[in-house]
Amino acid sequence: MDFDWNNIVSQKDKIVDIIQNDLDGTTVALAVGGVLATFFLASTIFGSKTSKSDRPKPVKVKQEKTTTVDPVKEGNRIIKEVINELKEVIIPEIERLEADIKIEQEGGQLEDNSYKNKTKYRYLYLNEIFLKMLVRLDSIDPHTFGDNVSDEVKSKIREKRKTAVKAVSIQDKRLQKLRDLVI
Repeated sequence: MDFDWNNIVSQKDKIVDIIQNDLDGTTVALAVGGVLATFFLASTIFGSKTSKSDRPKPVKVKQEKTTTVDPVKEGNRIIKEVINELKEVIIPEIERLEADIKIEQEGGQLEDNSYKNKTKYRYLYLNEIFLKMLVRLDSIDPHTFGDNVSDEVKSKIREKRKTAVKAVSIQDKRLQKLRDLVI
């Protein structure tokens, strides 16, 4: 093989001459941009594509069946629960608190001296329970029962609610009389 070294050297001189004299920043930027665009297009056209099995499957959310609550039944249930809790839990607890306060006033000690058994804690606890009861009773609003409920039924619910609120407030007044003895 016979190379024409003079021809190769002259070609090299021509390329060096073009680079030194004819290239400016804009030409270089366009050339680099063209090369990058070519690589980008080639990668998007010939690049790997995700198959359907690789894609995450959409999650189907099961809709829970909504049940409509009869406001009259719900109101009666709340009133009944509040009255039962008042009779079975709160009134005996107030009586126990009164007895324990009497023991403390006479200078005696309670059997269980834990924080939750202290009279101040029990007083504050009962105070909070009364507040929760009143909020639950306040959630019963016969005006929002709709037109399909008769005025007579609304009136009965209103009276039951009023009676329950009075019962709670009577016991709350009884508790408030103990306030100065506890705090």
